[in-house]
Amino acid sequence: MAAVLRGKHALITGASGGIGAAIARRFAAEGATVSLAGRHTARLAEVLTTLPDSGTKHRSFQADVARYDEVNDLVSQAVVSKMRISTEIGNGRLTSPSRAGRRGPP
Repeated sequence: MAAVLRGKHALITGASGGIGAAIARRFAAEGATVSLAGRHTARLAEVLTTLPDSGTKHRSFQADVARYDEVNDLVSQAVVSKMRISTEIGNGRLTSPSRAGRRGPP
């Protein structure tokens, strides 16, 4: 498989399972460095182990994209770690009936 994404860095939200995890695996297989974000830390760790070079270049962050403060923390962590993000895949669920009131800035 050609490494068409070599040298690129993707931030993928909703990456702890399903479509987000599949996107992360595909991007990593194509040579990208991936940063996973999702609500479930243990599941993110499992996804990391399925990625090529899992111990060296990929990382994960616990973040619920429906919560402004957690998105803000995710961006702050990206800045502090000097990530050069080439693309962001917004796969996280933004609302649900029980969470709708917690969106937006405080």
